[in-house]
Amino acid sequence: MDFKRKFDHNDINNYLPDNKTLASSEYFQNKFVGLPSYVCDILEVKSRVEYNEKSEIEFINFIKENKKKQDEKLIAEYNERSLESITPIQHVLDELDLFETIKLDDAK
Repeated sequence: MDFKRKFDHNDINNYLPDNKTLASSEYFQNKFVGLPSYVCDILEVKSRVEYNEKSEIEFINFIKENKKKQDEKLIAEYNERSLESITPIQHVLDELDLFETIKLDDAK
């Protein structure tokens, strides 16, 4: 147990009964810092007694589909932004080529 860590009075999980905090998604996020939230959600579904086997499969598939949709949105946004960023760079490169051409013409 970490005795050096101070008690966080603002964290509501410290005041809830164990059946509301243990094996919840927030519990796993605090315990395993840096773990993706969808993994914590799956751990909650697998750990809690409230979920039976049939609902576990449904919830896990739902979590996976949501994660897949989020990833697709991120990829689409990345592709859109990368296309936007190419245009100004190409514009600057074209201007540099024009500058070099003018510089060479002046030297002759």
